[in-house]
Amino acid sequence: NNKHGFSYSPLQEGIRLFRTSGGSATSPQYDTAGGTWLQPTTSDAIAFSGVGYLTGYYYYLSQNGEVPVGLIQAAVSGTGINLWVPNDAFDYDPDLKRMDTSKTHYNHMIAPWTNYTVGHVLWYQGENDSPHSKNYEKALTKYVQSYRENFDNDLNFIVVMLPVYDAVKGYNSRTRQFWTVREGQWNITKHMDDVETAVTIDTGSIGSVHPGSKDKVGYKAS
Repeated sequence: NNKHGFSYSPLQEGIRLFRTSGGSATSPQYDTAGGTWLQPTTSDAIAFSGVGYLTGYYYYLSQNGEVPVGLIQAAVSGTGINLWVPNDAFDYDPDLKRMDTSKTHYNHMIAPWTNYTVGHVLWYQGENDSPHSKNYEKALTKYVQSYRENFDNDLNFIVVMLPVYDAVKGYNSRTRQFWTVREGQWNITKHMDDVETAVTIDTGSIGSVHPGSKDKVGYKAS
């Protein structure tokens, strides 16, 4: 077994990985800063995002191994949704424009991919935005809209709901914030096409927002 929770070999001939280097920028960049496509070894798979890799793995199996899958990891822990949108994404919403989008991970890690054909986006985030949870659904909606505008296609989105953390600790302000984020992650599927939510409230533990086993989360997201 390993940190991603699989005790089997997850390697498949038709899966390739790309890990985008972390960083932020004040304007959109046009070249990926480092990184290369890999046909993964076991160590490559373990070093990759667990949920990201296993989502691609189960999707690949669901297509009977007939559809090649390329997975791009663009992730920075402990970040808010405002760092993953274009600079002007929140400008015209009075509730969102106070969120700083002047220097973003989007510009450094996402913008270089906008000239590529991308089919699906896996969004696994929300904890850091719990303090302003009442606006999370609006922010997530703008996030999806801005990506579709900049990638110039109808991207499919899979939103991973916040897991069990704080769900049964007692009802307090932080608990309410987490449930409001989850509500936004669920509601977006009701008013946007091709957006699905992977419900993961039955994963993880009370003491950590990160499920110990990523296998179940990846299977649900696939």
